[in-house]
Order: sequence, then structure tokens, then C-alpha cells
Amino acid sequence: MRTSLRVRRQPILAVTGLLLVPAVLAADPIAIHGVGSSSQQLANGHTRVHFTVRIDVFNSPLEFNYHWERSDGARSAVKTQYVKRGVTSVPVTTTWELGPNAPQEVWQTLFVNTGNTHVQSQPIRYRLH
Repeated sequence: MRTSLRVRRQPILAVTGLLLVPAVLAADPIAIHGVGSSSQQLANGHTRVHFTVRIDVFNSPLEFNYHWERSDGARSAVKTQYVKRGVTSVPVTTTWELGPNAPQEVWQTLFVNTGNTHVQSQPIRYRLH
């Protein structure tokens, strides 16, 4: 007697602390690493804060789009970046000029999308001195 077996594919779950998350079955084409911020005092008394993220690319060529979201609720326009074959990382930067009445701590988060991959940085914080 011949029997057939029906196999249902389900995501594999990994336990991380108390959180269940789908395990990665295939490598994503991009990842976010190397986040940071720095500042520059301007002649007008304002502070220009530079936010930088390094996007690691594991499968080039590819195209991705990204935008920044700030702690004050502002959101940048979506930009598109084309990555040539052989390129393994891409820096993405933005600046924010803060006036004298700015909050003591600000942050920006980068959101990146390519195909079905959607990643975001942790908030990149900057504390005014």
C-alpha cells in the first residue's frame, strides 16, 4: 500500500530570551553595521550633527532605497542607491543642524529596503554638550 505524506513548510523559530523570532533561512542581501554620530560647532552657535550608517552588501549588484526618521518626527525623502558588482559596503549619511533651543538628546533611524528585505538601524543618538 502506498501512502502519501503532505509536508507543510513552516518558518523555523529561534528562541532569543523570551522572544520567538523566525530564524534566517537564507542570507539577506544587506545588513546594517557601523552606526555613529559626530558634531561640528558652527559660527552661528548652532551644532551640525552628522549621522552615519554602513550598509554591508552581500549580493551585488543591487539597488536599495532608504530614508531617515528623526526624534522630532521629521522624515527625509526616500532616496535610491545603486550598488555595483563587487562593492561590499556603502556609507549612508545625513546631517541635522540644531539651534540653541534644541533638546539635549536627538536621534535618527535609517530604514533600508531592497526586494523583500527591510532593515533598520537602532536609533543613532547624539547628546548635546
